[in-house]
Amino acid sequence: MIWWILLSLFGIIMFFTIIYLAKVTIDCHYQHKIDDDLLTVQFFLWHIHIYTFTSPLLKFDPASMSFTMEEKKQSPLGQKKETASFGLSWLKTKLRESEKFLAHVTGFYKILRVFLKKIQVKKLEWHSQLGVSDAVLTAYLVGACWSLKGMVVGILSNFFRLKAYPKIQIDPIYQGTITKTNFSCMISFRIGHAISAGIMILLHWQKIKRTNQNQSNVMNSSM
Repeated sequence: MIWWILLSLFGIIMFFTIIYLAKVTIDCHYQHKIDDDLLTVQFFLWHIHIYTFTSPLLKFDPASMSFTMEEKKQSPLGQKKETASFGLSWLKTKLRESEKFLAHVTGFYKILRVFLKKIQVKKLEWHSQLGVSDAVLTAYLVGACWSLKGMVVGILSNFFRLKAYPKIQIDPIYQGTITKTNFSCMISFRIGHAISAGIMILLHWQKIKRTNQNQSNVMNSSM
């Protein structure tokens, strides 16, 4: 009987250890060419494909001041298509929810910063072609794009762990008008790190709630 209990405990410990050390990889691709856009995000667990999200760029409707996005999701359970709309009311609701969350979790930034530093960027490629039929304006825009890409890479290197040298390129096109971009990024992190960050956020939240409750009780008793 004792051996079965020990084996069961060992199995449970091994199961949670495997889950904690499991590595999730996210492969993101974005393509833009004139008016055609496509975003594809693939999720892998131990290099096993588990989920794919595909969507064109958001379509804006000036009449309703909203964005419409067609989503295509693929998983081992099958394929599914959905259409989602995002308007000003949706944005206001999300902003209010974010304000409430950040107000309760004062240490959220520190916790997030620690977690982001454990995320590895294994691939970062960003190739673009840009031309507006005017050589001077094209050169100016290309320079601005180089500055923008350099700033993005700097932010990523500050918050994440770059494991591969970024491949960035901008080709000026002087004989026509064209905007073309191919962006590819692959990141990975362990599920255990995400679980630890979630637990730390929850503990901070509970601590702030207890502090606010104690302050409220003190104020009520003094009255």
